[in-house]
Amino acid sequence: MIYLDHEKLDQFFKSVAGGFATPPREVLLFFVMLAVILSFLIIFYLVQRRGMHRKLSRRSAERYAELIDQHKLSDAEVRLIEGLSEYLPAEKQKYLLLTNQHLFNGCAGKLQANEPVSESTLASTRLKLGFRVEQPEEIKQYQRRNYYRRKTHLSVFVTPLHTGGETYRSTLLDLGGGGASLGNPQSLFKAGDLLELSFSSGASDFRLPAEVVRISRNASVLHVQFRSIAESARDRIIGSLYRITDL
Repeated sequence: MIYLDHEKLDQFFKSVAGGFATPPREVLLFFVMLAVILSFLIIFYLVQRRGMHRKLSRRSAERYAELIDQHKLSDAEVRLIEGLSEYLPAEKQKYLLLTNQHLFNGCAGKLQANEPVSESTLASTRLKLGFRVEQPEEIKQYQRRNYYRRKTHLSVFVTPLHTGGETYRSTLLDLGGGGASLGNPQSLFKAGDLLELSFSSGASDFRLPAEVVRISRNASVLHVQFRSIAESARDRIIGSLYRITDL
């Protein structure tokens, strides 16, 4: 049989309990130290985050400037991009407008809904950035549509879009809702060149972006397709053809 010494047992429990008893001053000091450590960690995190944000903003600005220079955007086109940037989601960087077609089109739609936008500037910017409204399959279908096309003898001013170089005067040989044929000024242009055509037809004025799809007659004639223009502009072209009196 086991006998317990109650006196020694009481002393044991008292010593254990005494080991857990901590003076209030030490408890307060512990929480103060804990608060200091947590404050330091929070401040360190905020400083690091601010530094990363500044670094990201600087890189974003550098990338934006590089893309503007790379695509040779005009002052009007840069102003358009700045306007589009007002409609960017908060987490998106401005340079993404120059690389992401979906983002560009989304912001363009919002901008057009709130203020007048130059159709020509919007279309030329899309072309310079390599954005296309139509996919190749859609273009083939588009070319098969029976748009009314008419022979003309209209004066037209031709400006290369990418270089923003000299403007040349030429003559439209035929015109339709999908494109046109015109004289090749000094045989300068070739297939794949992006141009802006400025002309008047049936009392309507047009400034349209177009791509040279082929040349003929020893490079003296350009055959162009209108790119990234609104259907309303296409309808105006077709409507103007019935009012031309230059034949």
